[in-house]
Amino acid sequence: MEYPTKTEWTMWYDCQAKRNLSSENYSSCLNEISTIDDLPQLLYLLDNLEKASAWPLNSNVHFFRRGIQPLWEDKANMKGGKWVIEIPKGFGTVNNEIISIWERTILYAASEMVAEKGICGCVLSPRRSFDRIALWTKDTDEDVVDIGKEWKKVVGYSKELAFKVHENAMKGFRERNNNLYTLA
Repeated sequence: MEYPTKTEWTMWYDCQAKRNLSSENYSSCLNEISTIDDLPQLLYLLDNLEKASAWPLNSNVHFFRRGIQPLWEDKANMKGGKWVIEIPKGFGTVNNEIISIWERTILYAASEMVAEKGICGCVLSPRRSFDRIALWTKDTDEDVVDIGKEWKKVVGYSKELAFKVHENAMKGFRERNNNLYTLA
């Protein structure tokens, strides 16, 4: 019996040793891990992929619709933004919260609970003092607030959620308080 997803999804990986790469250099660092088109493949991928807490610092794991590269400059992402969760790292402990939220985020994206393909993908970014998970959207209009509320509920996240616009990141604006929307 088959359980197809509505669209195909691709898992990507990159490990950035240097900061401030150009989009051309960044895209050359992207490595495609796998593409899935049904739920058994997705569950197999989740079971056999390193857990979110095990990825190296400054790496990024991306799960995006097939045909959309995990780049701000991709035409599907350019006018969009991202909901961001940052979870502080504990000292010497494995953070099970990041594992759960990351896996639920992937399942949420692939389930296509959001109509009209509003979600482009999601990204896990382990950093020195926190782990970040971002849910990328194709737009920045008020409909993304509903996406943020639903995602927050699905992953069981109780803290503040912030939405950032990709256009600001492309221009180099990286301030933490540069949020278009915030959910308490």
